[in-house]
Amino acid sequence: MDLLKKSLKCKRCGSLEVVLFKEIHRCNVCDSTNIMGMDSNIDRSKNNSNTDQELQLWNPNAAAIWSLFFTPIFGAWIHARNWKALNRQKEARWSMMAVCLYILFYMYFIFHVYFIGEPKTNPLTISIIIFTTWYFSLGKMQAKHVKESVYDYNKKSLIKPLLFGVFGYVLFYFYELFCDKISMIRWD
Repeated sequence: MDLLKKSLKCKRCGSLEVVLFKEIHRCNVCDSTNIMGMDSNIDRSKNNSNTDQELQLWNPNAAAIWSLFFTPIFGAWIHARNWKALNRQKEARWSMMAVCLYILFYMYFIFHVYFIGEPKTNPLTISIIIFTTWYFSLGKMQAKHVKESVYDYNKKSLIKPLLFGVFGYVLFYFYELFCDKISMIRWD
């Protein structure tokens, strides 16, 4: 084991101080998980984490751009899946919490329009505020982390998530139709 430890080197800063923390090799200097010198003969089936060669992520910047069209729900969900692949559970939970909060907010917003009345603020303004809040609190953090710590990863195709985004729009459309029909019922 000492021979393996001596052959590990951080790709980011070049340090030989690599530690095994929670079954993940990390640089003790810069906390990068991008370590070279991993022996291919080691049985990695016990380790649930992805190695850098097998790491598959969606491009966090592309997810942020698509969030302009599909709301921050889309970007936060993509980022949550990326954080999970990077073994960053705390950030994954925060992103999934953002997904749930945004879904609840948009559902409440549609409910408010049909049962309480039009809000005084333009819906586009609210969407822009939500997007910028998400991007500068969570979205930018992942783009920075991937740029600084993960040099080599396979980019996953965004076709499947984009189809889910379209499906999400369809679901919200049917929810809006449901609210519209319910609001027309007289409860006298």
